[in-house]
Amino acid sequence: MSEGALANLRDELEQIFATIGVQVSWVDRATSPEHASECLEFRAIILPIQPTSWGFRPRAMGTVLSLDPPHTVFIFFPTIVRTVMRLESSYYGRYGADCRLVARGMARIMAHEMLHVLAPGLPHSEEGLMKRALNRNDLLLERPVIDPAFADAFRRTLLAGNKTKRLLLGASSPHSGGH
Repeated sequence: MSEGALANLRDELEQIFATIGVQVSWVDRATSPEHASECLEFRAIILPIQPTSWGFRPRAMGTVLSLDPPHTVFIFFPTIVRTVMRLESSYYGRYGADCRLVARGMARIMAHEMLHVLAPGLPHSEEGLMKRALNRNDLLLERPVIDPAFADAFRRTLLAGNKTKRLLLGASSPHSGGH
């Protein structure tokens, strides 16, 4: 993943979580293994494989395999690219599936999975970022909506073990040489 795409992904995640009052710090674990102890850490692993190879449905875009730390979000990159590229008849078709839109989609899937980790008892919402099956419009609309119940549960859980509403994110990608 290019530096520009990572910057777009980081910016999108910061904007998403800022809407619910949470500050995000981004750390590349390959170059900065230390992190502040007052933060809750998430790792994002961007997988270059189809979700079916892990037993998920073909359109799955992300998952969390365990709710226990370390919190790791797995992103199925090919599914996100395929979803974003299906733009011919949409409003975004004239822009093409450039790295900004793919990064936006990845950030939204990461945020969706992270919200599940810190609010595991809540069912999917009917609309917005926490829908059961996100589509390309959900990945690309200008402002994603986070269900208030998820936002409240996320903030409560985040504050329960931390002194600040701050997330520390670590990224790994097979293309970046990360862990």
